Amino acid sequence: MAAKKQTDKNTKTSTKSPKSGGIAVLSPPGPGRQVAFYQLLVVARKQWFVGDLREALKSLDQVVAKNEILKYVPDDAQRLLARAGLRDEYIFPIPSVLEVKPSLVGYYRMLLGSPQKSFYKGSTGMGPFKTMEELGTISDNQKKRLPAFCKAMAGVLSDLVRQTDEITKRNVPEPSLLIFGAQLQALIART
Repeated sequence: MAAKKQTDKNTKTSTKSPKSGGIAVLSPPGPGRQVAFYQLLVVARKQWFVGDLREALKSLDQVVAKNEILKYVPDDAQRLLARAGLRDEYIFPIPSVLEVKPSLVGYYRMLLGSPQKSFYKGSTGMGPFKTMEELGTISDNQKKRLPAFCKAMAGVLSDLVRQTDEITKRNVPEPSLLIFGAQLQALIART
């Protein structure tokens, strides 16, 4: 019998399958997919995760931030977050945070568990903010639209806070990681 050639897509190595009666050759998949995932995760940490939010919060005028929270975040949601020991900005976008770190649009999107494709589709009206997430930049037009963005996001994120049985510092990023993992898998599959 002729040997059959197999190629591992992740490592581009070739092995020959055993001839009949021989010992099976073990050939686990290579680490390529996980390495790509890790590399994308390192980049994403700089754009979309809580560490970036913490950095942005350090540079904010706290009086401005508190006034924006009072303007955009419903009182009951503020009380729930205070009871959990969470800053409002960990759940709710405000203009001053997004002006400092525009890519955090992705953080707030992922809190909703929404993939980019459905979040930015035409019917949502969120399309103009996609470049903030992807490029980490903000245009004058986007700055003008931030109050509307923050108000719209506050509505749905308030529902999230109200419907989460026990909101804690630990479980805030977990939904984000789930949607982020799916997003990275899609990126890796395209390459």
